[in-house]
Amino acid sequence: MNKTKSKVVSSKTIRGDSLNIGSRLKNDGWGNVLTLKGTSQDKRTATKFNAGVTAGMSFAELADLYVYNGFMRRIIDLIPAEMLRAGFCVSGDEERHIESRFEELKASKVFNEALCWNRLYGGSIIFMGINDGQVDLTQPVNKKNIQEVMFLKAFDRYRINYSQADYYNDPSEPKYGQVRIYNISPIGLSPFSVHESRVLRFDGETIPEELRVQNQGWGGKTIDRIYESVRALGNVYDNVELITEDFIQSTLQISNLGDLIASGREEEIKKRLNIMDLSRHILNTLLLDKDEIYTKSASTVTGLPDVIDRFIKAVSFAEGIPASILLGEEPAGLNSNGDSQLRQFYDRIHADQTNTLNPVYEKLFEYFFLEKNENEYNGIEPEDWSIAYNKLWEPSAKEDAETKRTIAETDNIYITNGTLTPEEVAISRWGSGVYSPETVLQTERMITPPEEPTKTTGEEGEPVVPANEEGGEVETETETETETAE
Repeated sequence: MNKTKSKVVSSKTIRGDSLNIGSRLKNDGWGNVLTLKGTSQDKRTATKFNAGVTAGMSFAELADLYVYNGFMRRIIDLIPAEMLRAGFCVSGDEERHIESRFEELKASKVFNEALCWNRLYGGSIIFMGINDGQVDLTQPVNKKNIQEVMFLKAFDRYRINYSQADYYNDPSEPKYGQVRIYNISPIGLSPFSVHESRVLRFDGETIPEELRVQNQGWGGKTIDRIYESVRALGNVYDNVELITEDFIQSTLQISNLGDLIASGREEEIKKRLNIMDLSRHILNTLLLDKDEIYTKSASTVTGLPDVIDRFIKAVSFAEGIPASILLGEEPAGLNSNGDSQLRQFYDRIHADQTNTLNPVYEKLFEYFFLEKNENEYNGIEPEDWSIAYNKLWEPSAKEDAETKRTIAETDNIYITNGTLTPEEVAISRWGSGVYSPETVLQTERMITPPEEPTKTTGEEGEPVVPANEEGGEVETETETETETAE
């Protein structure tokens, strides 16, 4: 009988220092020498973040992605359309000169184009054709001689170039580090240069300064952060298409199929399949040998809608657009979550209006005010004016009716309790000529205390005689009417 020698392994031999693993443990987290977690051999450390492929995309590749990919175009176009959809109003412009000039120049279309190029390419400008008597467009706008803003023209960042000499290079200047001269190269037309006062600039998305330098002074592109999500969603749709193409599979079981193929009788098999397919089409009946078995199986699509929804939500999250708006769907009843998402989206649009549109609008509108041709202001800018954006989100008729009903029930409670009078409610709701949910109180009724009744008799029923300033009684005159008979 052979005895098996057993070797006793000391605990020292599996210690980290014997395996030389302890020296490779990280000192800032959990470590496990057996699973290698937390060591230099941890396989998770092999996962690295790589910059997206869009970083090296050319102008033509970006243009093709915008033109031929529906999801990408929808994402690029949606935000500018929402920013411009409801329009604006200018307080202090009683003559509505700004809105009139905005419409005359078809500025909404130009701004929409510039905003789209800003998102797609990471930057754009609007060149303002201004008649100010200057022949050299590299000179600043002469604000004292602006006859008219003649036209607006949008260019994407790939039509623009500038060198170091084209910047404000004096550190003492307020515009130090900004572009002073823009060199524009229109497609099919002669290039020209303009001063920055004749340009409205959209600077792309915020990126670190180092990347901006690499990007020739421009910001980031929207597709840099959504490309992977859109690509994954496109692959899902492609795979779903393949599943539907092969949704029904037919199977024919033939006896001794392997032997038939081995003996070189493939043509007989093909002929048999053709005859079967022909009979199925003509007679809707299959002719089978007794040893043949024909079956049909369908691919399962259970869970596919949920999978697609998850990838759509990934795109929605990456761009901050609710899925219902991204897909152009009507929300099926707004719950608290859906209502919150819509409000967040329109708050984001309002922020974009404030941060992106306000600076360029203010510059353009100042020139509109200073126009001397057919200007109600005679080229004089009003002292106090500001831009406000119209509401982006209006409630539906049903939601509006429910809100009014709730307010009416509340008003009824206030009237019943004496908090409000019917007159106050009527004036608050309809006093301006249109319905208003705001309540306007009659402040006099609230702050004026009621007058105390004046005593006319004393404690014993005697008349009370008012006192004068010295404390004495005031003499009163009594007029007696005498009737005189003729």
